[in-house]
Amino acid sequence: MKCTLGALTLLVAVAGPVAALDWGVNLNEVPLVMWGQTQLGYEDSKASAWISNTLAGMKFRAEGEADVSASTMDLYTPSKNLTSTATFDLTELSLSGLVGSEDDGVFQWNAGRRAITDLTGGWLIDSRWDGASATGQLGQTKLGASVGYSGLLLNSNSRVAGSPADVADQSNTSLLLAPARLYGSLTVGLNEAFLRQDFQTELLGDYDFRSGDQAVHGAYLTAALSGPLPGGLRQRLFGTGSARIGTYSTTLGFLAGTELSYNSLFLGSRLALGAVGAWAGWGYGYQPISGDALADVVALTTAHGASVKLDYSIRPLGGLMTGIKVNSLWRTSLDPPVLAGFDLSSTDLWLGTEAVLYGSWNPTSDLVLGWSGGMFFGQPNAFVSGTQLTGLAALTMTVKL
Repeated sequence: MKCTLGALTLLVAVAGPVAALDWGVNLNEVPLVMWGQTQLGYEDSKASAWISNTLAGMKFRAEGEADVSASTMDLYTPSKNLTSTATFDLTELSLSGLVGSEDDGVFQWNAGRRAITDLTGGWLIDSRWDGASATGQLGQTKLGASVGYSGLLLNSNSRVAGSPADVADQSNTSLLLAPARLYGSLTVGLNEAFLRQDFQTELLGDYDFRSGDQAVHGAYLTAALSGPLPGGLRQRLFGTGSARIGTYSTTLGFLAGTELSYNSLFLGSRLALGAVGAWAGWGYGYQPISGDALADVVALTTAHGASVKLDYSIRPLGGLMTGIKVNSLWRTSLDPPVLAGFDLSSTDLWLGTEAVLYGSWNPTSDLVLGWSGGMFFGQPNAFVSGTQLTGLAALTMTVKL
């Protein structure tokens, strides 16, 4: 009886703070099939749970996930030779706050584990870290700084790939933790600097804690310009100069990207034309820290590649969105890309074109169904005779509890 009364007393004491508690559970299922020159069957089941609360003007958020996946390269054999993995991870544990006002200036901060990206939108780094960031804005001027560490992330779920040693570690299942790197960034921005265009610049660096000849450090300087144009258009433009510094060699590179988009009230349509490419001035390939890929169907990275993409989508009904993307893929050097069937003797820079149909449907607020399917049509002079077309099809289902 005393224990029951004690539990009730404790419940009453914390009822006030817990009343502001928000929580949720997301279930995700993704089956995927790739066929052609490369064959792959893959299925991923993920359950994530999150909680958030506001305490004394600060927001606390935590999220964890359990993930089970299976894959095979033998689509047409009875045994399938499945490879399965299961991981449990703490994906976010953060505390954030915002102080000030529009007139006196706004100061925003965040500390803990969270997803991070860079000024290019993920072409340099698109991962997570344990660290802190702060941003202050007064009038049109915006200043920011951040610092983070990757060595406490699980290696199986991290995307740290700033050197050949990092890439090798990604496939090493015996390693528990991700490569240890220290990151830091400084950002300066000016809203509506001219002609309603926002200008920002960012200095991003990373330090590799590996010992010996495998250590590779890096620095990236990015400038970006974005804003509206006449006729309802919007533009975004960025450029990055980089240096990856090893014991015996240094790789200098340049990354550039642009996008021109137009939104229409007609069926909620959106049309976007974008291009991104990277060039290495000295050394082998352009090397991001953990950047995005250039293609949807094939695995073409920014190491020595470029793409020009046309993307059109509509929303014909409430909760339904569908679209098509056409992506022309190129290489920006004579270094051979890692693509199945590529002709090593080819000097052609144009690799081919991929076309992708995609979409999503929200029949209810708690259910999201998605689909994506595409084909890569290799340029004949860039691939050996008999190379098959590569296709990819994937479904996604997300249930929110």
